[in-house]
Amino acid sequence: MSLDNILNVRYEILLALFALVLISIISSLFKRSRRNFPPGPWGLPIVGYIPFLSKDVHLQFINLSKKYGDVFSLRLGSEVVVVLNDSATIRDAFSKQEFLGRPPNSSFSVFGVKSPFFLNDMHMWQEQRRFVIHSLKDLGLGKTKIEDQQQDEINHFLEVLRSFKGEPIDLVAPLTPSMSNNIVSLIFGKRYDYDEPERKSLDENLEEVSKIIGQTAVHIFFPWIKHIPFLLNWLGLEKGYKIFSVSENIFRKELEEHKKTLDKRNIRDFIDSYLVEMEVRQKKDANTSFTEEVLLGCVSDIFGAGSETVRVSIGWLMYTMAGFPDVQEKVQKEILDVIGPDRNPEYQDQKLMPFSHAVMLEIMRWRTIVPLNILRYTLADTHVAGYDIPVGTIVMANFWAVHHDPKNWEDPDNFKPERFLTPDGKSVVKSPHYMPFSVGKRACPGETMAYMEVFLYFVSILQKFEVGFPEGYKPSFEGNLTLTYKPPSAKISVRFGSEMVVVLNDTASIRDAFSKQEFLGRSPNSSFSVFGKKKPFLLNDLQMWQEHKRFLIHSLKDHAKIEVLLQDEINHFQEVLRSYKSQPIDFSALLTPSLSNNINILIFGKKYDYDEPERITLLENLDKISKIISKEDTLTFFPWLRHLPLVVKWLGFEKNYKLYTMTEEIFRKQVEEHKKTLNKKSIRDFIDDYLVEMEEKQKKDAKTSLIDEALFAIVSGLFSAADETVRTTIGWTIYIMASFLDVQKKVQEEIREVIGLDRNPEYHDQKSMPFSQAVILEVLRWKTTVPLNILRYTLADTNVAGYDIPKGTLVLANFWAVHHDPRYWKDPDIFNPERFLSPDGKRVVKSPHYMPFSIGKRSCPGETMAYMEIFLYFISLVQRFDIRFPEGYEPTFEGNYSITYKPPSANIKFIPRK
Repeated sequence: MSLDNILNVRYEILLALFALVLISIISSLFKRSRRNFPPGPWGLPIVGYIPFLSKDVHLQFINLSKKYGDVFSLRLGSEVVVVLNDSATIRDAFSKQEFLGRPPNSSFSVFGVKSPFFLNDMHMWQEQRRFVIHSLKDLGLGKTKIEDQQQDEINHFLEVLRSFKGEPIDLVAPLTPSMSNNIVSLIFGKRYDYDEPERKSLDENLEEVSKIIGQTAVHIFFPWIKHIPFLLNWLGLEKGYKIFSVSENIFRKELEEHKKTLDKRNIRDFIDSYLVEMEVRQKKDANTSFTEEVLLGCVSDIFGAGSETVRVSIGWLMYTMAGFPDVQEKVQKEILDVIGPDRNPEYQDQKLMPFSHAVMLEIMRWRTIVPLNILRYTLADTHVAGYDIPVGTIVMANFWAVHHDPKNWEDPDNFKPERFLTPDGKSVVKSPHYMPFSVGKRACPGETMAYMEVFLYFVSILQKFEVGFPEGYKPSFEGNLTLTYKPPSAKISVRFGSEMVVVLNDTASIRDAFSKQEFLGRSPNSSFSVFGKKKPFLLNDLQMWQEHKRFLIHSLKDHAKIEVLLQDEINHFQEVLRSYKSQPIDFSALLTPSLSNNINILIFGKKYDYDEPERITLLENLDKISKIISKEDTLTFFPWLRHLPLVVKWLGFEKNYKLYTMTEEIFRKQVEEHKKTLNKKSIRDFIDDYLVEMEEKQKKDAKTSLIDEALFAIVSGLFSAADETVRTTIGWTIYIMASFLDVQKKVQEEIREVIGLDRNPEYHDQKSMPFSQAVILEVLRWKTTVPLNILRYTLADTNVAGYDIPKGTLVLANFWAVHHDPRYWKDPDIFNPERFLSPDGKRVVKSPHYMPFSIGKRSCPGETMAYMEIFLYFISLVQRFDIRFPEGYEPTFEGNYSITYKPPSANIKFIPRK
C-alpha cells in the first residue's frame, strides 16, 4: 500500500473518531438540556463517566446521590443512565409499565440466546413468567414435593461436610454442586454426583459466563461495537459462544431425551411441563413464544439465576455466623427448641423461628446479594420523582443504597437481626424498604423458592454443625461485586458441634466397630452426667455397665414366669379394648398403661389400675424427661454450655432435675418398702433380686457398682427404655395390620391353625408361626424403632473400615440406613414379610443385615423380653380382634422421630372376632 493510501486511511479513521466524539458531545448536551431530566456528573467524550467508576459502583452511586439527589443521571459510553437510590422512587418506577423493558443491546442479544427474563421481548417475558410461576406451583412449590427434594440434597451435602472432619474448607466448592443439583432436579428431574463431568461443566460454564457477560456488557453502553467484530472477539465473544454452546448442548440433549420419554399423565419436571404447554400453545397460536429455543433459554435463565443468588446468600450466612458466634449460638438455641437435634427442618418451621428468620433477612439487607438491579429500559416517555424520563432510557436501581439508608434503618452499616423483630422478639416484621429480590412486576419469579432453599440450608447446617474461622483469621465483610456481591474468599471450619462424630452406615462397619472393646464407651458429656445419675447403661463407667448387664440378664432369665405375668395383663388389656365396642380409639394411649404394668409387675411385684395417680405421674414424668433429654443432649456436642448457667436453665435442666427428683422419689419409696419386707427365700421381683445381690457383692467388694443409686437408675432405665421401644414397635405393628388387611388375614389364618381361637398364645408358639414371626421382623426392619444408636465413644485409638479413629470420638450407627440399603434388601422401602421366610415359607431366615436392637456386647440386654412382649401382644390382639382404621382414613407411613421412630397418630377400631 502506498504512503498516500495509508495517510488517506489514517485521515478517515481520525475523521470518524472526531465525528464520533462530536456526536457524543452533542447527544449528551441535547439530553442534558432537556427540562426536568435528572442532573448528574459530566464525563469524558465517547466513554462518559465510565473511567471514573470504581469496583464498588453501588457505594460510588451513594456518594453521587449526596451531591445530585436520590435520582441522578450519568452518561456511560453512548447511553445516558438514570440511577434510582431511594425506596419510594424505585417502588414508583418499577410499578409502571413503562419501566418494564430491558436494554436492546444486552449480552444475550449478542450471543443469540432466547432469554425470556433478560431480553426486551415483552410478549415473551409475560408469557414465560406466568408459565414459570404456574409450573413451579404444579411441581410442588409451596407444598412438600420440592422441599423433600431439597432436603434429600441437603442431607447429602451435610454428609460431604462431615467428610472434611472439621478441617477448614472453601464452602463454595461443595455448595456449588449442591445448589445446581436443586435446580437440575427441578428442570431435569434428576440429580448429579458432585464429580459428574456434565454437572461440573454446567457449573464451570456458569461461572465463566458471568465473567464474559461482564466483559461483553460493554456493548450495552457502546452499541456501535457490534459493528467492529475484532473488538467483540477481544471482549470474549468467541469464548462466550463456545461456552453458551456447550451448556446449550447439555440442555438440548436433556430436551431430546424428555421428548422421547414424555408421558403427559406423569409430569416429571419443568421440561416435561413446558413441552406439554408448548404443544397446547402452538395449536392455538402460531405466534406463541413457546418454542424449543425459548425453552432452552428459559432453562438457562433458571439454572443461572437460581444457582448463583442462593449460593451467595448461603455463603454470606455461613461467613457471618463464623464472624458472629454469639448470633450463631442464639440461632442454634432456637433450632434446638423448635426442631431439636435430629428432625429435618421444614419450611413451615420458619414461622416458629423468628430470630433465625430475622438473621436471614438482615444478611440479605446488610450484604445485599444483588446491589444493582438487572438494567431496566423505558418503553415510553414517562416520569419519576418529578423528572421526565424519555423512551429508550436505561434505568438502574441501587438496592444497596436503599438497604443502607439511615432514613430507613437505624445504624444501617451494622449487622443487627433484631431490627426485623417485634419488641417482644416473637414475630418478624419486614420493612417497606426491604427489597433484596427487586420489586414490582419484573421482580424475581423464584423469590419464594429462594427463601425456602436459603432457610433449609441455613438451619440444617447450624442444626448439625458449629461454624467458625481457622485460628488467627480476621474476617472482613467487604465483598466482591460481579453480577452478585460475593463474600470474601475464606476457608471455614465446619464441625459437628464441638465434637467430631463418625457415622457408620453399613453392616460391615457397624459389626466391625461394635465387636471391638474400644467402641464400648459412652459420651462423658451426656445429660445424665450433668445430673450425676448412676445410669449403668447410659454412662461411660464400664465396670458398672458390665456388672449390671450380667446381673440383669441373670435376673430376667425366668422367661416362663415372666410370660405368665405378661399374659395376665394382656387378657386385662383385651377386656379394656372390648369395652369400647368397636369404636375408634387412641390405641397408644391405652397401650401405655398396659405395658407399664408389665414393668411394674417385673420390678415392683405389683400392677396399677390404669387410672392410678402414681402410675400416671410416673409415666408422664418419664415422657417429659425423654423430650427434655433430646434438647439436653446438646451438651454431647457443645460440652462448654454446661458452664453457662442461663443456657443450662434454658435447655430445661432445672425442670428436668425436678422431674428426675419426683420420679426417683417414687422409686426410692418402693425400694424402702422392699427393704422392710424383704424375704431372701421368696424373691418377689427385680428389686428384691437386686437387694439380695447388692448385699452379697458389697460383702465381697467395697467398690462394687451395685448400690442404691444405681438401683434407682436401672429401675428408671427399665421403665423408660423397655416401655418406649416395645410400645413403639407394637404401635407400628397394629398400625400396619390396619393398613395391610391381606397380611392381617394371613396372620389370623396361621393363628387359627397353630393356636386356635380360644387358647392364649405362648412364646414358644412362634417357632410354629413363621409368617407371624416374619411380620414382626419386617416391622422392626421397615420402621426401625431406634434408627440411630445411643452414641458410642471410643475408649482408645482404633480403626474401622480402613479409617483411623482417635480416642474420644463419638460414633453413631445408622441402623435405618442398613435396614433400607438396596444392596442388602430387595425393594427395601416396601413392606414385605416374605423377605424373612425360606422359599417354601416354612422357616424364618434372619439376615446378617438385621439389627433392630443393635449388635455386639453393648446391644440391648432386654432384647429377648422385648421380642416376647411384642409377640404375645401382637398375636393376642390379632387372634381376638379385626383391626381397622375408621372409614375414610388414609394411612401414611411417615413416622415421628424423637428417641424412637413413632407411628403417626391415628384412631383404630378393634372389632371382636366371632
